[in-house]
Amino acid sequence: MGLQAADVARIVQANLPVLCLDTCSILDIMRDTTRDTASPQDLMVALDLVDRIEVQKTLVALVCEQTRIEFAEHVDHIAAECGKNLQKFDENIRRIDEIAKHFGANGTTTIGHMQGHPARARAVSQRLLDASEPAPQSPKIRDRAFDRVYRAIAPAQRAKDSLKDCIVIETYFEAIHRLRQGGLSTPVVFLSSNTTDYQDQAKKLHSNLRAEFDALGMEYAPNFGAARHSLGL
Repeated sequence: MGLQAADVARIVQANLPVLCLDTCSILDIMRDTTRDTASPQDLMVALDLVDRIEVQKTLVALVCEQTRIEFAEHVDHIAAECGKNLQKFDENIRRIDEIAKHFGANGTTTIGHMQGHPARARAVSQRLLDASEPAPQSPKIRDRAFDRVYRAIAPAQRAKDSLKDCIVIETYFEAIHRLRQGGLSTPVVFLSSNTTDYQDQAKKLHSNLRAEFDALGMEYAPNFGAARHSLGL
């Protein structure tokens, strides 16, 4: 199956940059806000890109079938984890306030404005999915993914179940190949915060992926900020 001729023609005619999304990056929008790696700047860019896709129509996003499946598998857990950790953060603040009170400090810290955040963030992730173009998986993708795993070509790694990651990247490689053949000349970026599988220790795309990305005129981005920069937006 894969990306059909009519869809290729429509996307090429739109002449817009194309963003290919991995599951982890869509889920990043709604992850625990209390974690040390949570970035207000990157989430601001994520919201901007969602608006460009959904409202402004100045960016095309592709989401493959495997990504949609994985999102459905993990979304409830990620949302619950965010809510649980916000509750724990609120309890810690109350404990700290109580300690401060015994030492003569007056005042109450509140995070009431964060009530409902997991649901709001989840809604943004869903909007991104809904506004994205589907990238169907052709029958040949699984065989290519298995071959990638067998030969341990990134994102595959030895002694790790990497089949799903390989299905994702092979689906996007095929979709972009068809778009380039159809005449697409705009920037294309694959966004995945799964840097362990895609980047080397120098934080560069693995060498055995570089040639494949270059052949399709694709760039890799580890976060939304880098993706927007490479998309030229």
